[in-house]
Amino acid sequence: MAGLFPEPLFDIGCDETKEVGECTLNGIKQLEQYLFHFVQYGLERTPVAYEEALFESNSAPKPVVIQAWKRYSATDVIRKGHRAIEGNKFHFYLSLQPKVPLSAVWTDIAVNMTDSEEKLLLGGEISFWTDNYCPTFQCWNKSNNSHHKAPLASWMSDPAHDGVFSQSVGNMIWPRGIAAAGSFWRFNESLSTSSANFLMKYHAQNQRLIDRGIISCPSNCTCDTLTKCGKPYPRS
Repeated sequence: MAGLFPEPLFDIGCDETKEVGECTLNGIKQLEQYLFHFVQYGLERTPVAYEEALFESNSAPKPVVIQAWKRYSATDVIRKGHRAIEGNKFHFYLSLQPKVPLSAVWTDIAVNMTDSEEKLLLGGEISFWTDNYCPTFQCWNKSNNSHHKAPLASWMSDPAHDGVFSQSVGNMIWPRGIAAAGSFWRFNESLSTSSANFLMKYHAQNQRLIDRGIISCPSNCTCDTLTKCGKPYPRS
């Protein structure tokens, strides 16, 4: 993985870890600390981890960059002395549509931060989780899936539907990703997502994406996992 991604930051996750059986909180902490040390000194990268490594296992030393995503904000992370990435699921998990509308994506990720605290904010991250496209529930443990319904778009996991899968994912990421980029780069609290000025800029940028061949939901149209502009994606 380090060879594929030469960037200075290396994310090892650490989210949704919990005590199960012989896997104790202390054991989780020791394993995470070993991984942080390996990434920093073995790979010579800066480790990145989700908020659990700071607020639950307490395994993250100061060099580790922490991504806030659920219970905590980037402000909370910075006030613990770490550099932060904001990735709050209720604002930037674009796969959660319609729970994450445009108005949620356009938000101030440096809210309530002082100037000195903002220097520890590296930026934000949007995420798109593909659970709805897995052939089985959460893509794992096939032997224990009898009590779970098949994911909403499980049929798109078939390579024969790669084209439709690309359309579905692309149309849900864009153009909302444009608003996220604006939030990360230069949020303007006086600009409402329902204002004519915002929508003019938003639709113009979306058209630029489409003109460049980027898969993006057309302006004034709604796209979700199974439909584009109200029409279902074809299965054949």
